[in-house]
Amino acid sequence: MSKSRYPGIQRLSAGRYQVRVTWIDPKTGKKKNQKKVIAAASISEASSQRELLRAELLTSGTTVRERLRLGEYASSWMRGKIPTLKPSTRDKYAGMLDQHILPALGDH
Repeated sequence: MSKSRYPGIQRLSAGRYQVRVTWIDPKTGKKKNQKKVIAAASISEASSQRELLRAELLTSGTTVRERLRLGEYASSWMRGKIPTLKPSTRDKYAGMLDQHILPALGDH
């Protein structure tokens, strides 16, 4: 393998290049890498294919979801949990949420 002056692209053999794309995953916020061997006539064509791969990776997985506040989630969770809880446990959970958790974190 010979290194190229194009970042993220290495020439493997005639007409074959290895491209590396680094991006930040929008779902996790972590840095990710992907390598792919492509067929290209020139290094500039490999570079353009690399940019297409980068654009594809950045747009995949970026589903727009409505953000749910803790208060809304807590009430949804309680509605689903109530049938399985004893009355004393249900009262304790509701009291903790109402007195301590939701006043401090409900809007987050």
